Amino acid sequence: MASGEEVRNKQVVLRDYVSGYLKESDMCMATATITLKVPEGNSKAVLVKNLYLSCDPYIRGHTKSIQGGYADEYFKPGSPIVGYGVAKVLDSGHPDFKKDDLVWGFTGWEEYSLITATESLFKIHHTDVPLSYYTGLLSMPGMTAYTGFYEVCAPKKEEYVFVSSAFGAVGQLVGQLAKLLGCYVVGSAGSKEKVDLLKTKIGFDEAFNYKEEKDYDACLKRYFPEGIDIYFDSVGGKMLDAALLNMRLDGRIAACVLRKLYPEQQTTMAGSQKASGSENKTIDPSHPLYIHHSDQPGHVLVPIKLNGVNYQSWSKAVIHALTAKKKIGFVDGTVEEPSQEDEPFMFEQWNQCNSMILSWLTHAVESDIAEGIIHAKTAREVWVDLRDQFSQKNAPAVFQIQKSIATMSQGTMTVAAYFTKIKALWDELETTVPR
Repeated sequence: MASGEEVRNKQVVLRDYVSGYLKESDMCMATATITLKVPEGNSKAVLVKNLYLSCDPYIRGHTKSIQGGYADEYFKPGSPIVGYGVAKVLDSGHPDFKKDDLVWGFTGWEEYSLITATESLFKIHHTDVPLSYYTGLLSMPGMTAYTGFYEVCAPKKEEYVFVSSAFGAVGQLVGQLAKLLGCYVVGSAGSKEKVDLLKTKIGFDEAFNYKEEKDYDACLKRYFPEGIDIYFDSVGGKMLDAALLNMRLDGRIAACVLRKLYPEQQTTMAGSQKASGSENKTIDPSHPLYIHHSDQPGHVLVPIKLNGVNYQSWSKAVIHALTAKKKIGFVDGTVEEPSQEDEPFMFEQWNQCNSMILSWLTHAVESDIAEGIIHAKTAREVWVDLRDQFSQKNAPAVFQIQKSIATMSQGTMTVAAYFTKIKALWDELETTVPR
């Protein structure tokens, strides 16, 4: 087709913002027209013919109306759906792209797209593989799998790896990367057919249907009797809770997608709340049971690890960190476990927070100390145990600091220097004296 020609442009259009599952009826086919030339004034725009389009799970989140969120920017009712795709450049006003270049990145679900946000567009330099790979293996799913597994989890040969949502685009790749490295890999999926394919075609050592398992903790202990080294998490919720109970020392968790927030889980949760008289209950960000998106099980709570002789300084650092996160009540006992029968929603939130803090504390102590707390059920139990073990072991240090204070004299120091030095000693004593 000639440059500047006006042509018909078939599109897949979002009818309206979606509540719950994205259905076929939420979309429709439409036909518009487009001129095959970058309009004047769009000096950095690129006009492309789309060759391959990728349908990914994240699109479901984009189709929901989020006040001030990214859904408002990319997905608008009456407009084509946006996602990853592979395309050929027909016309370009951008110096990095020229006619006939092959590119991949964000584009519309339509035959032709005028792309103005070219920062999300990448030129394809290697055409010796199928172009469709740039919607999967060499695109977002592949980069997510590679980065999450190699950069976040830092795997080693023969480690034990668990992948939830293993039949998804990312999960399949994580499992294969782990097998190539020589790891033992188990995946979870939602049907017998998917489980069979994971084991027979994709190469997982074992797989199970999570819908048939009543006790996730017992299930993981069955497949990982020696514990889990790496958990690639794509679901969150109760599966994450169970995985936390089965992690080995120095285990790593990559939190990819918390699918617990997807519609099916929200529906289940809403039903629980309605039954307990707490329909549509939400957690306020100021509430101690609120979990911020940055709070992850592998989070480094404090920069120092408890080694047995630094308890006072370590405990103060932990108190500051937990106070800042509004989680101090889990260790001082003021945030009590809700009743599972009367408050199922709050009970589940409490358990998630407690498991998270248990993981933080385990990672905040040296490995020999961690062995003694790894089986504790509550953060409060761990906190009291560590205090009882280590808070009384600083008597020699206290004596030495007190002696230094008693014998210090100003001598030739300036008043400011003398004050600074003695204040430092008093602060050290304050930190070291058992409380």
